[in-house]
Amino acid sequence: MTGQQASGAEAKAPPSAVKRRPLPLRIFRLYPRSFSALLVYALLLALAIGFGSSYWLVSGSFPVNEIRAGAWRYWPDIGSSTVDPYARAIIARDAFLPLAIGEGLELTAIEDSSGQPLR
Repeated sequence: MTGQQASGAEAKAPPSAVKRRPLPLRIFRLYPRSFSALLVYALLLALAIGFGSSYWLVSGSFPVNEIRAGAWRYWPDIGSSTVDPYARAIIARDAFLPLAIGEGLELTAIEDSSGQPLR
């Protein structure tokens, strides 16, 4: 009889001893529960964020090392060999030929000192 009671006690575990699913699988319970589907979902999300942020940085003007002096803006590293990769992508996209370091600086203004756009 004690053997039957022991096996019955092992079969019914207390609720605190029930093994719970890992947190990532509990978070994504709306999606398919297979690990490969979660891996593909995470990979697609990472690619979308990576390509989207790169496009956002390259779609405007030079995002790094901008120096402002009143209404004027310039980027001293654009003509050097140590230019950042985002500036290289903008230069390649716009077919822009920057001045070299020894030639001078290219100053740009799109608005006047009071903030009004130039005409």
